Amino acid sequence: MPEKGCPNSAGYCYKLETILTFKYFVKLESVVPYHTCHHRMKTGDVIVFSTDDLPSTVVKVATRSEYVHTAIVLFTHQEQTSAGSVVIAESHVDANRPSLGTGEKIMGAQHQWLEHRLKAKGKVWWLPLKVPLVNDQRLRLQHWLQEIEAQQVPYDFGQVAGAALDMGDTMGLENTPDDKALFCSELVTRALQIAGVVESHINAAEQVPADIIQFPCFQPPVLIKS
Repeated sequence: MPEKGCPNSAGYCYKLETILTFKYFVKLESVVPYHTCHHRMKTGDVIVFSTDDLPSTVVKVATRSEYVHTAIVLFTHQEQTSAGSVVIAESHVDANRPSLGTGEKIMGAQHQWLEHRLKAKGKVWWLPLKVPLVNDQRLRLQHWLQEIEAQQVPYDFGQVAGAALDMGDTMGLENTPDDKALFCSELVTRALQIAGVVESHINAAEQVPADIIQFPCFQPPVLIKS
């Protein structure tokens, strides 16, 4: 006979206990909608994405993390324009939109309205800097990001797999950082190093989105789209 308090069967109790346990242990993130916080975003803040397409799923498995892409805030406009209010710099394999500065479509360094990227499926987080950039830091970061966009620096397909899988690290082999090609979190790390908020000894070509989340210069991530 079912135990007292279990109206159907022991299976009912097991399912209920499982649901309650899952609910207790899973961290539920509250969403701070983008339209309520975009005016607080500043140059140097980072945007982190999670999507569910096949390439993103591979990245999730390889890095054991749900974070699959990063971008960095380049410019902000206090007033919402017809296109948006936040311009991000990123290295992306999506070449469907022309980069804002060059007008060219490229798999690699590009500038885009954040609002356009938010239309894709998946979660998005905002990583605010603990200490906003001072003017000199901001100008150095913006100059470098504009320079690599103008040079149309390509996506670093050759090293992104090594960073994600940590291939060769146990044998003392690491990716070699350079600006000839950049993957997403490599670009973000280099930009932060140029701004002086991430230490220069960190190998930018070994950083994945989950690593950037852990940089001590950032506040805890804010979920702006679920």
